Amino acid sequence: MFRMILFIALYGACARAEVAVDSANLRSLVEVGNTSLQAKRLEAEADESRRGGLGRSFLPEISAAVGGEHFRKGREEPRTQPEYGVEARVNLWNGGRDALTAEIRDLAAEGEKAALRRVTAEQISAAFTLYWRALYLRDWIDALRKARALNEDSLRAADRRIRSGVATRIDRLEFEMQAADLGRDLREAELASAVARDELALLLGVKEPLVLREKFEHGHDYEKDLAHAEAADGAGADGAGRGRAESVENGRAESAMDDWTADARFAAERLRLESRRDARAFWPRVEAVAGYWQPTQLKEDPPDAADRTEAYIGLKLRLDLSAGFQEGREARAKRLQAEALQLRSESERRTMALHMHVERRELKRLHDEVHDFEENIGRAETYHRMTLGEYGRGVKNSPDVLGANLKLLEARRKRLESIRDFQIAKSHLKAKLGR
Repeated sequence: MFRMILFIALYGACARAEVAVDSANLRSLVEVGNTSLQAKRLEAEADESRRGGLGRSFLPEISAAVGGEHFRKGREEPRTQPEYGVEARVNLWNGGRDALTAEIRDLAAEGEKAALRRVTAEQISAAFTLYWRALYLRDWIDALRKARALNEDSLRAADRRIRSGVATRIDRLEFEMQAADLGRDLREAELASAVARDELALLLGVKEPLVLREKFEHGHDYEKDLAHAEAADGAGADGAGRGRAESVENGRAESAMDDWTADARFAAERLRLESRRDARAFWPRVEAVAGYWQPTQLKEDPPDAADRTEAYIGLKLRLDLSAGFQEGREARAKRLQAEALQLRSESERRTMALHMHVERRELKRLHDEVHDFEENIGRAETYHRMTLGEYGRGVKNSPDVLGANLKLLEARRKRLESIRDFQIAKSHLKAKLGR
């Protein structure tokens, strides 16, 4: 019995396990649990393991063979003899192609690192978009419930007026229709909230329910939040401090643009290196060769095994002329492709710089918009309170009260939407800056 009670208690505790999420720990949750990031890290590690190709190209190539043959020569009796040998080849010089191949592998590793930083920023940006949307829906559901409660109060006030003979049933119908609309909006918001939480949990790689405890508001000092820590520490009251902060911030933006425009840039550099490597197809390869072999008497006629042994050491020079002509044409094609990709990379970089500049200006506009809608909340509440007072005295009618209810709900909706849009825009910009 005790074991059963313990099992039920443990099961209930596990069932109630939750994951608390806020804007402070969301980034770390993404970095730990996101499967797209985990896959990209493995790809980066794979390319990192390919580094050091130049040193490995000088390692000896050793081949060994052991076997035997059962044969018969002419009228002689059938015989079985062993065959064995070993050969070693060492690359001495490959026309510089090995060094260029090593550079290409190092470049691929650096490209994957930049891609990993970009994918990290993309996943963090997506997580914050879902997070702020989930917070917005949570507070929007609360606003709809408050609006429904106000509508119920208005409905009861209409009933009192109807009973007193100063209003008709049409007053009640206005509020009943509004109650139906609010119920429909509330159900839609609740469904959207559940979907947003599920999508966020999927992106975080979390199976437990998410708990959002953070207050949904915007930051007044968002510019400091965007500034890099070094810039904030180095910025002083003097012009030199501000200059250092601006320099650090500009450098951070430049580095971020490098990551977001890395694909074309690294592809162009890779093709440029491959073009240089292919252009050396006519350069010979020099190898040192040494070996020891003992074939069977089927291949070598001396009956004594010692007379059939072969031992050699020397240099070999190899040159593939037919491949040289083909790779020469390929080298020119890759060089032209590299030039095209370089132009595309520069265009992407300028576009990225423009987008980040526009996003900063848009963030300033959204910040000002939040203040405007926050001020309207107070006006809408005052308007609603005065309308209810006049409705109680018989000065206003039900459409006036319904309009006041809707104005208050609309003011709350616009404020929540403005905070959501501001926070999402700020998160996008911070992610692009690698923060």
